[in-house]
Amino acid sequence: MITRSLLKLIAKIASIVLYILTIFSGFGGKFNPEFFTIPAIMTLIFPLLVILTLIVSICWLISRKFITGGLGLLALFLTMSSIRMAVPIGFPEKAPENAVTFKILTFNSLHFDDISQPDSEEQRAIHFLMESGADIICLQELKTFFEDWEMKKDVPPALLDSLWKIYPYRATHDGFNDLKVLSKYPVKFIKPLSSQVSFTPSFAAFRTDIKGNKLIVVDVHLTSYNLTQKEQNVVTDVKSVNSAKSSVKEFKQSIYAKMKESFRNRSVVADEIIETVKDVNCPIIICGDFNDVPASWTYRKFIDAGFKDAYSMTSFGPTPTFNKHLFLFHLDQILFRGNLLPLRSGRLNLDTSDHYPVEAEFAFVKDPSD
Repeated sequence: MITRSLLKLIAKIASIVLYILTIFSGFGGKFNPEFFTIPAIMTLIFPLLVILTLIVSICWLISRKFITGGLGLLALFLTMSSIRMAVPIGFPEKAPENAVTFKILTFNSLHFDDISQPDSEEQRAIHFLMESGADIICLQELKTFFEDWEMKKDVPPALLDSLWKIYPYRATHDGFNDLKVLSKYPVKFIKPLSSQVSFTPSFAAFRTDIKGNKLIVVDVHLTSYNLTQKEQNVVTDVKSVNSAKSSVKEFKQSIYAKMKESFRNRSVVADEIIETVKDVNCPIIICGDFNDVPASWTYRKFIDAGFKDAYSMTSFGPTPTFNKHLFLFHLDQILFRGNLLPLRSGRLNLDTSDHYPVEAEFAFVKDPSD
């Protein structure tokens, strides 16, 4: 028979294990995943562990178990720098008086298929873009500007005409890729690509001018985990001890190797992007599908290179941008550098793709040294 004291002991041990995992995952993004892959994988679930640690700590404190509860708070304190990235406490800002503002939206469009309403002929995603109010739209997983051979559903010419009326400027780079930009302002591709890890280029840089303010926009689609449907079902298929054992075996045999390779590839491309823009002296936005989360190794590379995260500065709490299976990760980022002030940001709830759109509004600000 399990006594009350034994239950308390088990609860305390479980809590300590949770705290240790939280600390481990909080620092996981500091280790090169090519050599230490498990910490990188743990970083993916860091926001969940933070929330659980906070809840468990509060419960212990309410129960007047101050040491056990205090240890949880200590774990959160030790990982605070990562918490600011992955579980931010940010608030919207007001634009300075007379400042020029603009809205940018990034969306992994999945070729404008509609996975939530596959039988619908409404072209919900295109209508969404038209009504978004964004000044610049960065798209991933769109190989053409809505040509028939790519679209699973016909796009009425009148609908495209309406879209082009709102976004008269469109750009892509000179190679075969899935990165496209729609803009209300003139936009031009400026960077030939030489991605070392993919036949399809993983990023493209564009120049635009918004009411006399120069801006460089880098649209990115970093390497995915390339998991098969069966591999993606590993988590959701765990319904018993036997299925859990099968899932662990599947993870060891194929998933782990794929994740390790994807972490490495994203790190290589991140270095290439940072090298590409290091000498740019006007404001820069890097946005798109990073296939990696805040506080990860790749994300930290951009932060260390002087970029800031619009979401972490203006939004509250963790927000998944990927919505397939149980992989509720924040994979789509909007980073910036230069004389820009993020005013607000957020995830938009269009569910046609396996990614949600993400938007941010910025104001151009003067350099204090000017």
